Amino acid sequence: MRFQALLPFFGCALADCRGDSDYRMVHNWWTDAGDGKNQMFESFLTLHLPDHDIDSWDVTVHFKHSVVGVNVWDADAAPVDSDSTIWRFTPKSWDAHLNANTHFEFKFQGRQWEDYEIGEIWKSEFCSPDGVNNGGGGTTTTQGTTRTTRTTTTGGPDVTPDPGEVTTTKPNSLCGGPSGVRGGPEQSIVDFKKGSYGKYDINEVLHKSILFYEAQRCGKNSPFNRVLWRGDSGMKDGCDVGHNLDGGWFDAGDHVKFGFPMAFTTTLLGWGMIDYKAEYEHAGEYINALNMLRWPLEFFIRAHTGPNEFYGQVGDGHADHGFWGRPEDMTMNRPAFKVTRNCPGSDLVGETAAALATGYMIFKDIDSAFANECLSHAKELYDFAYNHRGKYSDCIPAGDFYNSWGGYNDELAWGAAWLYRATGDESYLAKANEFYTSGLGNMFSWDDKTAGTALLLAQLTSNSKFINDFNVFANYIKNQATKTPKGLVWLSQWGSNRYAANVAFLLMHTNKVARFSDGRANLAFGKGQIDYMLGDSGRSFVVGFGNNPPERPHHRSSSCPPVPQDCNNGAGNPGPNPMVLYGALVGGPDQWDNYVDDRNDYVANEVATDYNAGFQSALVAYISDYM
Repeated sequence: MRFQALLPFFGCALADCRGDSDYRMVHNWWTDAGDGKNQMFESFLTLHLPDHDIDSWDVTVHFKHSVVGVNVWDADAAPVDSDSTIWRFTPKSWDAHLNANTHFEFKFQGRQWEDYEIGEIWKSEFCSPDGVNNGGGGTTTTQGTTRTTRTTTTGGPDVTPDPGEVTTTKPNSLCGGPSGVRGGPEQSIVDFKKGSYGKYDINEVLHKSILFYEAQRCGKNSPFNRVLWRGDSGMKDGCDVGHNLDGGWFDAGDHVKFGFPMAFTTTLLGWGMIDYKAEYEHAGEYINALNMLRWPLEFFIRAHTGPNEFYGQVGDGHADHGFWGRPEDMTMNRPAFKVTRNCPGSDLVGETAAALATGYMIFKDIDSAFANECLSHAKELYDFAYNHRGKYSDCIPAGDFYNSWGGYNDELAWGAAWLYRATGDESYLAKANEFYTSGLGNMFSWDDKTAGTALLLAQLTSNSKFINDFNVFANYIKNQATKTPKGLVWLSQWGSNRYAANVAFLLMHTNKVARFSDGRANLAFGKGQIDYMLGDSGRSFVVGFGNNPPERPHHRSSSCPPVPQDCNNGAGNPGPNPMVLYGALVGGPDQWDNYVDDRNDYVANEVATDYNAGFQSALVAYISDYM
């Protein structure tokens, strides 16, 4: 039996096994697996392709300890030896062919018994009968990472490309495969740590909000996906422009990837994760939140295809809105649109720089390589935004959906403030002040960041101007802004809950900043807004939570019946959406608290990634009042 188990490994020796590969273990955690092997870890393997295409490959990984329960989607995995310290990864049918001079990466998880050297390896071997060597090389090992390095034909070391050159310029290796693969017929996996704070189980809402972001994923889904009715989608994104634009989030109930609101959503969620990490951990949701946030961050890195080039949209909004069905079933063209130095988008790019800066702060102590990549891209994107000024919606056809009404100065201030927080570089603070304005407006949204910038700079500096400006804004929200009869701050009809949740988070966050004298009162006000959405209004506005929750959100994929049935005009189904879109915050009531659970009323029942962003960060701020 042992000889048979070793056959695949010895078979590899017949091929060229001198290929370049990187291994990195990104994080680990404890799980009660039942067999004593409770140390779970997640790792990435990156294959650096030679100067010619290959049609077959395998990677053999030598772990320092026995590993079981290996789960991987983009490859097949099997143990080679009897104690499972050596594992061989081979391709799926759709990724056996890899293009020359590109990079192919896949993620996997495993378990081990030992609580030290978790996920660490001795070496990895990248092999192919087509040849994978570009001039010889060796293997070097550092703590937690093994890298096979290349040498050039002149004998000197091959310089590691800057972040972005590795991950964003490769063609999409999935262009020859299907655009999508359906998920299963089952509902999502819901498993949370109960935790009532005041009237409602905020842990449950937080858990389900993160599930909503998993339901919005585009690309090859994670093998650890908990939204079982979602599969792979948009797998050819970027094929029309020769770049891999896989991943990211679908914006709302449709299937366009709008980069501007996606970046704002990521920044706002990141803010909550940075300043309320303990609250996420207390709720048992921090690892889930890390997986949630990494999804768009990796997309932004791939979309940054040059120092002054960034893809800010995939999909045509008008064509997309003509299709009602699952994203896995899409067959329409999904064109990619970019901003460049000749047609810039300082608002889009400045916001994306802010998002990546938060990514750096969140991941720097978990995965330093990825964090540094986020920061490198954030800096380069901010330089692009600062040096080449323009509105992105003048260059990308998003004007009918997410027009940049407020211009780009607020994003240049906001992005600089986040980079100042991430780096401590005073030049970014100077730029934040250069574009900062004391007129904070009457809301905080994907288009207007001024109020958030004031609060962030109040948190980071001793300049009383920012405290005073934000106090004026907070006073307006509490005492002058329109309220519904039952108490919701009503700032705009389209997505009324979203705007109320955004300002709720800002006011609640003042309780974290000692220089605000009314932080406790602001926290209480913000909690009241969240309570309205969770049930104080007489109903819940969160799908799958609480009393009389929405059952018919304006959301295409959840409106379809379980596979293998076709969608069959899910928009016209008079009943509840067959698949529960757990955690989604619907648009909300009108000015008089009226609301009808009608899928075709997209003003009141639309769901979107930015709707949940301030809401989710407000949830962890809510928990802070009980810790």
